[in-house]
Amino acid sequence: MSPSASVPQIAWWRRGNFIEIVLLALISWVPFLTNRPGQISADTKAYLYLDPGHLIATAASMWNSDQGFGMVTHQNVGYLFPMGPYFWLAHAASIPAWIAQRFWMGGILFFAGLGALKLARELGLRRSAAWCSAISYMLTPFVVVNISRTSAILMPFAGLGFLILFTIRSARRNDWRSPAAVALVVALVGGVNATSILLVGLGPLIWLLSAVIAKDISLTRMWAVVGRVGLLSSIVSLWWLAGLWVESRFGINILQFTESFHTVSRTSSASEVFRGLGYWYFYGGDHAQSWTQAAVGYMAGHLVPTASFGLPLLGFASALVVRWKYRLYAASMVVVGLVVAVELGQPETTGIGHLHFLEQRPERAAGAAPGRPDVEQHRLLHRGLDQLGFEVLYRDVAHGVGCRLRVMWGKTGQIE
Repeated sequence: MSPSASVPQIAWWRRGNFIEIVLLALISWVPFLTNRPGQISADTKAYLYLDPGHLIATAASMWNSDQGFGMVTHQNVGYLFPMGPYFWLAHAASIPAWIAQRFWMGGILFFAGLGALKLARELGLRRSAAWCSAISYMLTPFVVVNISRTSAILMPFAGLGFLILFTIRSARRNDWRSPAAVALVVALVGGVNATSILLVGLGPLIWLLSAVIAKDISLTRMWAVVGRVGLLSSIVSLWWLAGLWVESRFGINILQFTESFHTVSRTSSASEVFRGLGYWYFYGGDHAQSWTQAAVGYMAGHLVPTASFGLPLLGFASALVVRWKYRLYAASMVVVGLVVAVELGQPETTGIGHLHFLEQRPERAAGAAPGRPDVEQHRLLHRGLDQLGFEVLYRDVAHGVGCRLRVMWGKTGQIE
């Protein structure tokens, strides 16, 4: 093909990418901006909306004299970047707090979908299948319980697709630029909770192992990528790791008196985890109402519960018939995610003796996550499944759906 003939194709490709981004942005932000305009959800920290400058100032030190008679802060250091500066800039620009909040929430879904979309294309899916993957991932039921209450700990969910994407490029290109991109994503999404970033790190690791097994890369190349990514990611994480160490040594283990391990692990069943749920707060309620109003539709009726089980089952079943080079990787992600969520969520019933330290000595787990150690351990294990397993599980769904659509229209059933 002559260079002149390829120019229209390049222009069409770039225009297609722009249209994709616009559509993804509309799906992400329009529902938030049109839902109860002018009202603010009680999301994360009230100071983010009342006085973000003061929150950033106090987060810079692990000692905060504003709380009680002075104490080691909990989870504050993670708000130094990027959530704190974002709301500070919005406040300085006189952007209404509810609009700034809606853009933040929509941004989480947008980057989650964009990362899944780019990753799907990197792994060889066609545009239609990649879109099925992105939409299914960004709209997983997992976000329902957290998006308007603790959106900060959804940041690793938004960054997972990019983490795997840049890890793949690191292995294929054997350079330092792609590992630096991985470290940048870690810096953006890893500051609020250590456990979450460790769990989503399983995604890139599983791809590297599967690539070695498939002989796409050598074992030496894999260790080179692990070394580069690990070194750069550790460097950009030192600022919150230092705060984490201080908190684990001198902070108060508040969960010993508030949310016990037995309480938060009861709902970690395989069936609930499989459909993207399983977090204990999702099922809670009182005499007035359910704590999560959107949970009612998943627990009652017929259509929504059936669909929430049917879509994952369809995806898993399609893995048996779909031709795809990375099918083993996808299946491995689902299995690892399910095992991690269920086994670690209920160590007293799974016979994994070395995990009892989370139950018996919660103070030892204080270094695992800023401020809410054992609950964050349990909560983010479910998130590990949602981010690791269900992304590729839904990618299998995209293969299955795309294959069936092509058969219906008389086209080839093979998805590249």
